[in-house]
Amino acid sequence: MYFYLNPEYYLIVGKKKGAIYDLIKGNIYSIDVAKAKILALSELGYPISQIVEKTNLSEETIINDLDYFSKHGVGNFYDKPTFVQKLRYGSQTYPKPGLSKPILSKAFLELNNNCQQACYFCESKYRSLGCMGCTKWNYDDQDELTENQWKNVVFNLVELGYQYIYVGVGDLFLKWSKIRSLLEYANTMTKLIFVKFPFGSLNQEIVSIINELKVNPIVQFPIDGSRDLLDQQFECLKLMKEPLTSLIISKPNREDEITNLFNKLISINSDNSIKVDIIGDSLDEFVSEPLVSSSRKLPKVFTDTFFNNVSYNSCLSGSICVSPGGDILPCPMFKKQILGNIKHDSFSKIIRSKEIYLSETYEREYKNLDDFWSLTKDLVEKCNACEFRYACFDCSYVQYTATNNYTSMATCKYNPYEGNWGK
Repeated sequence: MYFYLNPEYYLIVGKKKGAIYDLIKGNIYSIDVAKAKILALSELGYPISQIVEKTNLSEETIINDLDYFSKHGVGNFYDKPTFVQKLRYGSQTYPKPGLSKPILSKAFLELNNNCQQACYFCESKYRSLGCMGCTKWNYDDQDELTENQWKNVVFNLVELGYQYIYVGVGDLFLKWSKIRSLLEYANTMTKLIFVKFPFGSLNQEIVSIINELKVNPIVQFPIDGSRDLLDQQFECLKLMKEPLTSLIISKPNREDEITNLFNKLISINSDNSIKVDIIGDSLDEFVSEPLVSSSRKLPKVFTDTFFNNVSYNSCLSGSICVSPGGDILPCPMFKKQILGNIKHDSFSKIIRSKEIYLSETYEREYKNLDDFWSLTKDLVEKCNACEFRYACFDCSYVQYTATNNYTSMATCKYNPYEGNWGK
């Protein structure tokens, strides 16, 4: 007798436990190491009689465990060896359960170098979702890209197949003519344009322009922001006609306040995608937030996410950033990791297919985007022992900032060697 998981279920085995990923419902089920070993052998095509020999478990125990999975629709018994075609993303003939190339998902265009605001959260050392918020740059105005150069950037990114373009505009009114012209041009190329607005920058005029250009605003709402400004931004949300993303910015352990603000935002505009950006000045402060370090950080994982995470970094995969001066970066947070400049380098040269570079010390060097994109959890010592490694999402910049190492994990409290979450 044989047993196989159904097509949508994938088993990932860690050092101490296993996890079953349901790629249709997005759920993840944790199982103990004994059951994980039984399922792993079953998936390799061993009959129950040989699983008994390899595990030293009784046939009754094995059948009872497998029957439990069968009754919950996770798998089925078979009388003979059977090939079960697993659910995959894209081509069914791709030789391994992953993607041959990352989904080109996020292009960040940091148009404006200038911002006269001094928001308390802007210079926070640790941010869980800093790429979605404002960021300051240090370029002289004469070094910034011209309007035509920016239009060429947009054209090339759309040609490459980028799905979402995020535009950072700094202080809108300092260079509004240039920004508006570029947004109008980008809108002729793609409808998936997201504009990051600084806290307090919305007014009726700006909302009218957002509605006119049909761009998708990302509006920041710091928990500790001015109440008057918060109320003003709430009123502007009522006038929005385009899909809205609200970014709640909070220091750790403010769950009640985050919940209250979340409910307020939903009550004002139900067509509202709400994200939370946790900030902290120290690593200890940052990881004290359960949304950053506990099981609550694990999202639902569907087919595209799972296969992307098998082959690519869950944070940086497919990400590219163009700074005000034309520098190409993995994301807006990695300001020092300059991979080229669009004034003299082509996108194809900077992105190019995967190559592994070795330095004299035989450590991996990072010379193009694909080197960052392919930083999977399998390359991280702690993570490659973890059964949740293809579900976990964390900010790669935060990990690097904490350890000065690209293949590190400093914020997760799960111990894969013991199979438990720390406090």
